[in-house]
Amino acid sequence: PTTPPAQDDHEWITAYLTIHQLSTPSYLYTYLFWLAVVLVVLVFAVLHWTGGRGGVIGGIWSKWSLRRRTWRKQHSLAEARRQGKPHKQPLSLPSNAQLLSLAVLYVATILLCFLGPDYIAPGTRLWSLTSNPDPTPTNSTTSQPDFTIPKAWWTSGGRTGTLAFALFPLCVLLALKSPPFALFALPFLIQIYNDKLAFLHRWTGRLIWFVTALHVALWGVQLSRDKRSSDDPSSVWNFAFGYDKFVFGWIGFISLTTLTALSLRPIRTDFYEAFYILHVLLVPLTLVFSALHFPPVGWWCWAALAVWGAERFWRLVRFLRINDIIGGNHSGRNKRYRQETAKSLSPRSVVPKPEFPPYGFVSGYPTHTQFPSQSRAPEHNAKGSYLPPPGYAHCTLLPGRTIRLKLIPSRHFTWAPGQHILLNIPSVSKFTSHPFTIASICDKEASSDDGQEVIILIRARLGFTKELWSYIERHEDLGKIGDTPPHSFSPPRGGILLRTYIDGPFGSSIRARWTSYSTVLVIAGGSGVSFAVSVLEYACMCMAGRNGAMLGGVAGGWSQDAISQISRVRFVWIIREFSHIQWVAAVLRRCMAMVPTSALQVDIFVTNVVSRAVPAPLEHHSHRGGGDTLAPPSPYFAQSMKSRRQSNASDISMDSSISSSTFTDAPYMMAPESESGHEITDIVDMYGELGHEEHVLDLTNFDGEDDTRLPGESQLSYRLRKEGKVRRAKTRQSQRSLLPKLDTGRRTAQARLSSQRQHSHLNPACEVSGSHPQAFPGDLAQWSEIPPDSFMNELPNPSSPGGNVVNPQSLYPDPGDTSKKLDGKSEVSRPQDSESRQNGYHPRRSSRFGMDEAEAEDMPIVAERARPGKAKIDRIVAEEAGISRGAMVVACCGPTSLNAMVRKSVAAQINPSRLFRGDQPSITLVSEDFEW
Repeated sequence: PTTPPAQDDHEWITAYLTIHQLSTPSYLYTYLFWLAVVLVVLVFAVLHWTGGRGGVIGGIWSKWSLRRRTWRKQHSLAEARRQGKPHKQPLSLPSNAQLLSLAVLYVATILLCFLGPDYIAPGTRLWSLTSNPDPTPTNSTTSQPDFTIPKAWWTSGGRTGTLAFALFPLCVLLALKSPPFALFALPFLIQIYNDKLAFLHRWTGRLIWFVTALHVALWGVQLSRDKRSSDDPSSVWNFAFGYDKFVFGWIGFISLTTLTALSLRPIRTDFYEAFYILHVLLVPLTLVFSALHFPPVGWWCWAALAVWGAERFWRLVRFLRINDIIGGNHSGRNKRYRQETAKSLSPRSVVPKPEFPPYGFVSGYPTHTQFPSQSRAPEHNAKGSYLPPPGYAHCTLLPGRTIRLKLIPSRHFTWAPGQHILLNIPSVSKFTSHPFTIASICDKEASSDDGQEVIILIRARLGFTKELWSYIERHEDLGKIGDTPPHSFSPPRGGILLRTYIDGPFGSSIRARWTSYSTVLVIAGGSGVSFAVSVLEYACMCMAGRNGAMLGGVAGGWSQDAISQISRVRFVWIIREFSHIQWVAAVLRRCMAMVPTSALQVDIFVTNVVSRAVPAPLEHHSHRGGGDTLAPPSPYFAQSMKSRRQSNASDISMDSSISSSTFTDAPYMMAPESESGHEITDIVDMYGELGHEEHVLDLTNFDGEDDTRLPGESQLSYRLRKEGKVRRAKTRQSQRSLLPKLDTGRRTAQARLSSQRQHSHLNPACEVSGSHPQAFPGDLAQWSEIPPDSFMNELPNPSSPGGNVVNPQSLYPDPGDTSKKLDGKSEVSRPQDSESRQNGYHPRRSSRFGMDEAEAEDMPIVAERARPGKAKIDRIVAEEAGISRGAMVVACCGPTSLNAMVRKSVAAQINPSRLFRGDQPSITLVSEDFEW
């Protein structure tokens, strides 16, 4: 089209841009894009709600889609040591499923930008590409062309612009966190929250920028080629900025470019608060000016802005309500709270402990489904624990620079296992909130607010978490209680109180149907135990007879009632120090007391220990310096170790492939020191499971976590490791003493069972259950024919295998006192932290880590399940897949390397041919691996 001459510059540029607009039928490609999006979502929604992702096709898909790749440059760990850089996880790609989704999105968008004619003649039916037979314009006017134009600079520029507009709503929907406006998180759709969609959200935003940049470039070429007239050879660029909508477009593009630059990982992670605030400000700015730039399709931007604003308003109202800022009636709840806390020390509701073996023996065969439905987990803390006032968090410091927050929300809300909340603590950060996984279970049937206790574990890293740790530490040193509690509420005896606001819950773990699986394998690394322990407690409570729907989950599995199908749970936790057991010792012991030992296996691997090393292969041995050819050889991977002050990252690990009988349980030792006084650190596996160099910290530490020991932490780890060793020895001794009695009981049970079967043969009305399909596997299945009374009283008491009740003071001895005794044995000189030798160190205060009497009893019992070594994830997954009696789910949360290992191990166990034959149960992975 040709623009007619005009005297006024603004009138001419307005006419020029008006006749260079796309026709309404040309917007067909944006509708095709959204039609494809809707179809994909509906297909996955049907597969999700019908369980159609199983079978052979589902197995083939899962075997490929679960995997993710990690990469680390060779010798990069040694280079980082030389430069004094902290440990970092290897570079990682998203899972294959995410990469495929991203590739489909990008390819589909690019194809829709360029396939087919750009400009479709006006009057053409929407779903028809038939063009006007007249291919030439009738005259030069200010009206749009009335014919189809296959390709031109301005038509291609306009088409890419309209696709960028259509992408805005998708990008916003992928970012929303709260249903009903977060459409993908709706229960009747795919029920996937922002934690799994954040990756696609970021790359969709970058796709919008790329398509918009194409729009700017193509239109820039058109404006450079066109002249105002033959008499005036001035480029159209000279007049374009006199058009207000053109200026609006540039403002929107600059704002979008800024958003894209801020989304880069270094900025997003290191300056999260600034990134978040600018994100909130620039998003509406981009949408508004983009809509003003081209009003004919501006409704895409207005729709995205409306959904974004509505979700923000919805969350604001919910935030005000859940924190009892509006619509609250405090009096009734505070009265009930005062009655329950009894001067701020409230014993939790104590329920009779389920017998072991459980009720419901049928001819000597136990069934986990016959626990009393009202039974709840036994509470070991008879003296009670501090219950904070509603809206306040009780904050205590734990080993490993970890903070435990216990809070009671101002209003009740329900969360599912593994979900997270957004936490705001005005005393530390007034205007930003941060996501943290809930490490506790929502119990709707609890008679008190104790069922709404939200426990959060926060490991200090950078930014908010580091400031929170420093704030609590500073107030404890000064003897302050933090924020003043409401009138008539007593402060805690330890830790501090902080006014806390929450929003949530969020998280895609709500879509997992834990009770529909026979085996639940939970794998965690470091602080990822927050996710894992909530899943563990939920599974154990369901095994104990509780209805999963009353615990934040769902009742049963597909077409099942409230009865859980879970028959076995295995919990694998990889940590750096024995002292880290304190993080979740209470929950682990509660779960261990809730279900039989054959139904729950707890494996804790501690990587930061020095054990009696297994001899390395001969070709990896080398002599130490000094010409001493008779000196003991050193392992290959230890020859290049360098020093790093006050670090834990050094100690030799043992693989879990070594049987329990070969664990050496060597006396606790600190890492050896070099001549400079620095610890020898950084054990590196040159050829790890992921195909590149692996560091001992890869399975336990997230980026930014400080691995420096705190005062008293080494003493605690030493005592826990020794106590665990003693308890394991006594447990083995008790089991050996039981063998003769078990043999006698088994023979008696077999005789009784034979008699019952003969009686059943004579009397068909009498039915004897020979092997209950839901009997526990493992050692309980071997003992299943023994009457309960024959060995109930002989089993070791899980509460006291070590024979002593541990006092919290005894776990934190004075570093200078070497005369203390444990189990009647004299102790040698204990390892000491470098901090304990500094002036001003007060061991009685600095090393308590917020421990009470109940936790001091829990930790040694749980320490019996902790062993020095490095877990072999592939063998653990293979073992559980081999013994599983039905569908199996693997729950994982940890650093990138652990996540990649678990994905690789699960994918390796999926065998489509066995699935086709029906001799392999399905395996599902549920992982929490999102990042912000």
